[in-house]
Amino acid sequence: MSKNDLKIIRAVYYDSQSGFGHGTDVTTELISQIINGQLFYNGIYNLIFPDHFKTIRKKLRVELEYRGKRHTKIYDENEKIRS
Repeated sequence: MSKNDLKIIRAVYYDSQSGFGHGTDVTTELISQIINGQLFYNGIYNLIFPDHFKTIRKKLRVELEYRGKRHTKIYDENEKIRS
């Protein structure tokens, strides 16, 4: 697999009640986690939303391109990404 097979277009971490339009862009953080064409990510949740938001369920929305095809994936808070 070429390291260019997987590209993160946009990634947003957000409060599921407010929607991803009000979230925090984490595209740069996810791009830095691509290793050998695969994304391994174990969360940066507390750095984005501090502990006083721990009762709010958060999600991560990732728009990506893989081998020329675009996809959108949504992950629940603390779900490990194995793409």
